[in-house]
Amino acid sequence: MRPTSCHTALRRFAFAALLLSVAPTGRLLAADRPNIMMIFADDAGYADFGFTSDYLGRTTEFVTPNLDQLAAQSVFAPQTYVTSSTCAVSRAGLLTGRYQQRFGFHFNAIGRDVPYEGVAESETLLFEQMKALDYNTAAIGKWHIGQQPQWQPHNQGVDYFFGTLSGGNYYFYSAGSNTIRRNETLVDWGSEPSFNGIPNDPQFGRELTDAFSDEASQYIAEHAGDEQPFMLYFAPTAPHTPYQAKGSDFRPFDNSSLTGNRKIIAAMTYALDRAVGTVLSRLDDPNGDGDTSDSIANNTIVVFSNDNGGANEYYDNGPLAGLKGGANEGGIRVPTLIRAPGLAPGIYDKQISTMDFFATFVAAAQGEPIAPLDGVDLMPYLTGADNGVPHQYLFQHNREVFSAAQDEEWKLVKARAQSPWQLHRLNPDGSGEDVDLSAQYPEKVAELVRAFVAFEVQTEKGTNTRPRYYHPGNTFIFRDDQPYTNIGWSNPDGWINEAGDPTGVGRNDSTSRFVAVFRPNETKDYVAVGRTTRAASHSPETVAAGHPDLPGLDEFMLNELRLAGSFAGDVNRSATLQGNALLFANSPDGPVAKIGLDATDDSASADFAYDVQHDIELYHDLHLAGDGTVRFEISGQIRDFYEPRSIFKEGTSRVTLTGDNSFAGDVTVAGGTLELAGDGAAIGHARHLVVSAGAEFRQAGGLAVFDSAQLASGAQLSLAGGEIVVGEIADMAGAAEFEIGGIAWENYGHLAVAGLGDWGGTLTVTLAGGFEPVAGDAFWLLDAQQVAGAFDAVNLPSLPSGLSWNASALLTEGVVAVESAASVLTEAADFNQDLSVDDADLAIWRQWLGQRTSRGDANGDFRVDGADFLAWQAAVGGGGNAAVPEPDAAAALLCLLAAGAAVRTWPNWRRRRAATR
Repeated sequence: MRPTSCHTALRRFAFAALLLSVAPTGRLLAADRPNIMMIFADDAGYADFGFTSDYLGRTTEFVTPNLDQLAAQSVFAPQTYVTSSTCAVSRAGLLTGRYQQRFGFHFNAIGRDVPYEGVAESETLLFEQMKALDYNTAAIGKWHIGQQPQWQPHNQGVDYFFGTLSGGNYYFYSAGSNTIRRNETLVDWGSEPSFNGIPNDPQFGRELTDAFSDEASQYIAEHAGDEQPFMLYFAPTAPHTPYQAKGSDFRPFDNSSLTGNRKIIAAMTYALDRAVGTVLSRLDDPNGDGDTSDSIANNTIVVFSNDNGGANEYYDNGPLAGLKGGANEGGIRVPTLIRAPGLAPGIYDKQISTMDFFATFVAAAQGEPIAPLDGVDLMPYLTGADNGVPHQYLFQHNREVFSAAQDEEWKLVKARAQSPWQLHRLNPDGSGEDVDLSAQYPEKVAELVRAFVAFEVQTEKGTNTRPRYYHPGNTFIFRDDQPYTNIGWSNPDGWINEAGDPTGVGRNDSTSRFVAVFRPNETKDYVAVGRTTRAASHSPETVAAGHPDLPGLDEFMLNELRLAGSFAGDVNRSATLQGNALLFANSPDGPVAKIGLDATDDSASADFAYDVQHDIELYHDLHLAGDGTVRFEISGQIRDFYEPRSIFKEGTSRVTLTGDNSFAGDVTVAGGTLELAGDGAAIGHARHLVVSAGAEFRQAGGLAVFDSAQLASGAQLSLAGGEIVVGEIADMAGAAEFEIGGIAWENYGHLAVAGLGDWGGTLTVTLAGGFEPVAGDAFWLLDAQQVAGAFDAVNLPSLPSGLSWNASALLTEGVVAVESAASVLTEAADFNQDLSVDDADLAIWRQWLGQRTSRGDANGDFRVDGADFLAWQAAVGGGGNAAVPEPDAAAALLCLLAAGAAVRTWPNWRRRRAATR
């Protein structure tokens, strides 16, 4: 059993308080550049150590006296999280200081992944970083982040290596299965003498964990006296499978209740503990002569942790739910001990990550990271110099297998591939994943979804495996030549990859690097149906079982939707893109979120049209860019994911928005034409409309609302229908064009300014569609609460003989009217201007009742309603020339609702005319 002194020492620090004791200063008190030893165990159960069981208030039959003693000398961080719950993936995060998802390391570097299994060569490993800081570096034990030459230790900054490149090795030597090498050479380690004099097993010979501790001890002995500090990564394979142990390591459990594999794991963990004790003793006495005057323990940072939780029921993860391979606490939470010069023992109860050790070691070495890190230097937090939290959120994400986002209290998790997302409030001991609180706390779910997606957009799909297990590349051309009209995205071989080969596209492909290309088809119309979501979404089976995706996790993420190719057909054709919402994000590699408007119409007689019916969510600003000449329409809604995002129109192409758009950023038209068209079309409330020289914003229907508008010299604002409402126009140096296609308001555009309308540039009015106005027609083009400036020029279209334009109220009321050359002032209710208010005028009122027009509008508010009937009635009654007819029921109702309820200050051009009669 563990010595009583260890129990006593541990309990003194573990249960006196839950908060860390603060050292007198926030910096290390020993030498400026300490040695560093990182001990990384393999698959150990969270509660399979004496010190963790004591912390949890439990008992264990496992015996770990050396680790318990180290715990008494260390800061214990019980809420340490790995970056993934499998061996290689976890180590990739540890040894780069970054979320390994950033560089596509999702697969566990097992046999099927070879020869693609390694950490991307673009990444800087901890060994390379420390070597650049003039540290001698060693890796002893399990490597497991790449077996090919370019990924082997000697090419990754390791000065000395002893161990296995793969995920494990038998614990007793077998020539046929041996993978243990010293540097680049396989070695018969079973026949080598023990540096520490550790006895072999009488039946099986030398045990591997002992061999690892011998090598680590010898490395320490050889470098303890060097001026150059060292960094030793000591990564035994225990207690990972295979389940093998020395006979002598079973003796502490002779009287225990342990049996079978559980007992073997206890023996393997005991061997691990012995190895830790052996190497720690070498720090105390490097030359092993019993005299500790040569000790380097006070100038060495020692960290002990584990790569993931226990793998199966033979390991004990204590109160933590789940196991290795999932995102429950039992897979991702590991115990960590940190002993450092000047650091007082205690408990640090905030969340940290194994990624943090990279930054911590670099800071201790007085260096700066070569590459950006996700981990942080822990020392200011451990010493109490910084009372904040090292991480606001921590994340898990491994393809479709699992995902999670958590803060200090809450955890949103999809624990396994077929699990639904659930929200848990974790207890300090990590329990609490048995209660789903997502229905009670939707706002917390939404917060953690946003945090997760902020992380997710920075990641890459899994690429460290053979191509048969994923879809290489990120640009895929949709195969519109399939023998269907409606073609699903998920059809096997439904895409062409970057190598020109048929391939599929699935949820794992949905990242911020994905580019989907859709080409014109000259022989048929086609509909591309995208029902695919992304890796973090619920599986189809989970959705079918009654668990819909969470909002924010139900879209397909991509970087670009590229509409490209040449159309030269002789029959009009179209491509309709529909399905799940598309979430657009900038690529971590640089390309901005984009819809590429590149397809060209090279036909002499036919047209091609794209209609993007997908709803579009903007994680980042969206660029509508390209010089294409086919017709581009986006009929889905464009909306923000969360933060207000903007639309940039670039290139010479023209694109029409016909959806009810709600994004709240800016609209910048830098080139070509951006059009809003359709009765239901809207730009609900954007910030600023900016139109550059040579570009056009055109409105042919719907409503667009902006805080402000700015037209550069040479820019064009065209209104053929609908209404633009602007908070202010501060710069109108460009051209505004109103196209009038009828008397009703929907037949021409209206520009309303809630604040200052600083008019300038050129205003042009054109007539469209053969429309010919008549005398008395008026068109309310502009509306501003305050008016400044004047148009440089006003261009009005030609009218038939005998008619002329009256633009005298243009600046003050925003109205242009048509007059007869011989006209005289008439009564406002004389709608046909025949100098008589009679039944003919009532007929005009009835014809235009309920519409926004000048015809039938007696009070000049461009709304034909009951107020205008009352004006007509008063005029008829006053004139005495005709009997006053009764209105029909609808008209009577409008009369009752007449007058009074205007939504803005309407123009008074008719009232003014009536008053001057």
